[in-house]
Amino acid sequence: MSLEMVLWQAAQAGTETLVGDLLQNSPEVDVNWVGPEMGDSAFHRACRFGHLGVVKLLLGWQETNLNLGNAGGGTAFNVACQEGHTRVVSLLLGDPRVDIAKMATRGCTPLYVACDLGETEVAAMLLDYPDIIHLNQGQLDNSTPLWIASQNGHLPIVRLLLASHVDVDTAVKSKFNSKTAAQHARNQPRVVKSPRESDESVILRQTNGPLIADLIDAYEANSVAVREQARRTPGTRGLLAL
Repeated sequence: MSLEMVLWQAAQAGTETLVGDLLQNSPEVDVNWVGPEMGDSAFHRACRFGHLGVVKLLLGWQETNLNLGNAGGGTAFNVACQEGHTRVVSLLLGDPRVDIAKMATRGCTPLYVACDLGETEVAAMLLDYPDIIHLNQGQLDNSTPLWIASQNGHLPIVRLLLASHVDVDTAVKSKFNSKTAAQHARNQPRVVKSPRESDESVILRQTNGPLIADLIDAYEANSVAVREQARRTPGTRGLLAL
């Protein structure tokens, strides 16, 4: 087994001692070697599985390519946001070398994937960087973070997006069905499949579509009032009650 494979597997397993030993005592090891799954590097794997200690070790290693894209073009930061590893996300947000707005191949931003998968706390963390994170940046099919959060019924995230200081473009129509977020949400079926579930293990849940559509309608009528109400409401940012 190559040293690169050993490092890759150790990063995936979160074995800090072995990762540290390889970095210090095997300078010939290619830290950016791409492993057999998803085109991930060791840094990707550490971020994907939320191994904070290993992430710190690789951050401190000069040769680590922090913004390397995997098979889908996603960076390790993008992957950490996708998986909801808030401690890793927080660490990477504090490192100026990490490109926190880099898009994957389909135009997927870190904010988009967090909104897609319902990672409310991650979305809230990203929205603290409005000058870098592009709230209205859409995928190649034009679907924006608001649109995908609405499609998947993630009401807390929709609330967060609409409460942002940045004006949210609610009029964007996805090429998927030529509907805005509100139009698509209002016409959602009663139950939808969880986006994390495979076809073999489908979990159906109630959709928040009508509530989301009403909230977007209220924002379009008076965005200032919606934002102010969100900020006056006590509770965590991820559970704003409008």
